[in-house]
Amino acid sequence: MKTLFTTLLLVIGSVCMAQNASDFFSSAGNQFIDGNTETALKTVNRGLDRFPSDEKLKKLKEELEKQQEQEQQEQEQQKQQEEQEKQDQEKKDQQQKDQQEQQEKDQQEQEQEQKDQDQKQEKDEGKEDEEKKDEEKKDSEPTEEEKEQKEKDDLQKFLDKLKEMKISPEKAQMILEAMKNNEIQYVQQNKRKAKKRKDRSKPDW
Repeated sequence: MKTLFTTLLLVIGSVCMAQNASDFFSSAGNQFIDGNTETALKTVNRGLDRFPSDEKLKKLKEELEKQQEQEQQEQEQQKQQEEQEKQDQEKKDQQQKDQQEQQEKDQQEQEQEQKDQDQKQEKDEGKEDEEKKDEEKKDSEPTEEEKEQKEKDDLQKFLDKLKEMKISPEKAQMILEAMKNNEIQYVQQNKRKAKKRKDRSKPDW
């Protein structure tokens, strides 16, 4: 068993010793084709450690380092682009938010303005109704001229009636004076009654 294990170690060591610069070059090239630039560069460096003067490995190392630098630049650019896109999206979201808030504010102002207009309209309509009622009231009340004319008409009717009753103008005048005096006395009596109203808080005796 020990002999077999020793034999395997010797075989593996021989294989490793047999690996030349071309083997490192081929292995690194395959790794680069697979997209493993960093692994390929490590392989080339191992090859140069054993074959430091090999021109193919030196040239491949330069190309791999350039490729690695380019990939790093591309990664950095991608990172910056993603960061810029993120900032642009945040800016866009903020603009949309501000626009939405402004729209809500404008809508609230419009609603308040409409409410104020409705209240003003209701107030104006109420004022117009009051004015209309006042005008109707004024129209329904007789004017001084109409009152005088009515008194004249009533007097004329009264005189006509007296004439029909064959009462002389002098007697009619006396009747009018008596009616006027009775009216004055009636008003005065009502005033005295109003002044002499009994105080309900005091006893009857």
